[in-house]
Amino acid sequence: MDRIRIERIEARYRDGWPRDLMHVRRSAFNRGPGPYPLRRQVCWYVRAVVDRPHRKPKLVGYVVAYPLYDDTASFDEIAVLKEYQGHGVASALTANTVDWLKDNGIQDISGLAIHPAMSHLFRRHNIGGTGGPPTPPLNTG
Repeated sequence: MDRIRIERIEARYRDGWPRDLMHVRRSAFNRGPGPYPLRRQVCWYVRAVVDRPHRKPKLVGYVVAYPLYDDTASFDEIAVLKEYQGHGVASALTANTVDWLKDNGIQDISGLAIHPAMSHLFRRHNIGGTGGPPTPPLNTG
């Protein structure tokens, strides 16, 4: 497995999504437009990248979280390239995002688990609001 580096960015993308983010999103979800909250407000965007000799770093995963109230935030999206799934990338991104949110005074962190893997991540990292269980996975079938 490649050595992965985590980056933290406060961002808002009003005019379009970075191409590397869209590539990871399509790989993870097989669908298009990026996370809606990033168009509305500044969000916490945590990226996992792999450095490559003589080339631009490769984005392999990301988390987007956004503020709800003064001390409350929500995870909006977690995505990892298919070839990097199952290697702890999502867990490292989630832990780093939780730490960053807490460093910024966020006490209550929630998220909607739209996949069983997200529900597992949320339980492991105590995401769900006031220490309770996370929102159950969305029934899409």
